[in-house]
Amino acid sequence: MTEAITTRETPSIFCLKNNDLSAHLTQMLQEPEIHQENFLPRKKWEEELSQELLKQGATVIFLDVVGGGQSAKQGNLPHRIQAIADTIEEISNPKNGGGIEAVTTGRRIFAQKRQPGSDEFLFFIEGILKKGEVQKKISQLKKRLREKTGRENDIYVGVCSAAPNNQIGQALKSADIALTAAKELAKNEKVFSPQITVLNSLGQASLNESLISPNQLEINELPLAEGIKTQDTIAQIREEIENGQQITIISPQQMRKINKKYGMREGNKTLTETSEAITGKLEEQGIKANIYKVGTYFVVATSQKIKPKTIEEITALTQAALDKPLSFYGLGYAYFSE
Repeated sequence: MTEAITTRETPSIFCLKNNDLSAHLTQMLQEPEIHQENFLPRKKWEEELSQELLKQGATVIFLDVVGGGQSAKQGNLPHRIQAIADTIEEISNPKNGGGIEAVTTGRRIFAQKRQPGSDEFLFFIEGILKKGEVQKKISQLKKRLREKTGRENDIYVGVCSAAPNNQIGQALKSADIALTAAKELAKNEKVFSPQITVLNSLGQASLNESLISPNQLEINELPLAEGIKTQDTIAQIREEIENGQQITIISPQQMRKINKKYGMREGNKTLTETSEAITGKLEEQGIKANIYKVGTYFVVATSQKIKPKTIEEITALTQAALDKPLSFYGLGYAYFSE
């Protein structure tokens, strides 16, 4: 059984502007952290997946928990995360018709320095699986998961069946596109069915026999200000709290609306400018800080509380750097309570 890493109770957060902001990070700090290192170190699985794509192709599968946010509010998300981790491990056992070579949580992929979400899973299987084989593997996983949780339709599934000689980034991006399609299908038609992209030997990807634009497969690195920490952030934030540091959360509001209306590039630009504004303003004021990126949140650990006026100045700097002065580019922030 995969052992979940648990932590002591973290302080509650007193939020000055945005309750959702503080609640989400509190949840991430308190729930079990089933880290990718429990399964396979990131560097190792990336190397192995690259080798498999060069040799014989691979099948990449993304899983995302349905209703993860609601489960978190109800307090049963950790149980569902653990059940998925255990189930993946079970079906990867050769005695159970395995063949799964690596598994990790989250989507810190595409060289974009994204912090993984705890209710997302990625794993890959050697070789190219046909659609029927993929359906069989997912049905097997869902059946065992249903037995463990007593729930139906527990996961969204996106799959990429990648031919040899493709790049790892393209395979991961294709699987991510399939996962998005699975969520849209569930939303529009109430059908929870795995969506499958095919990445051929020419590097062309298709979904339901329709070609995917090459632009969607581009790997764009998210440039952040120097010094922003993106690796193992949750564990490091817990350590900062234990050491008595003051924790301030700064985040652009309504990032989903920005991404949906203007595209991911505009969203990435917002995060880049926010990181520059935070580091620049703190350096200007002589405030020493460790800054962690968790999703779209920048978590700042300092020996003293950051004044609200400083947050307002960071907001103004961010807005001034963007070419679209949209009202929802404003920043929300929160403090951990003593």
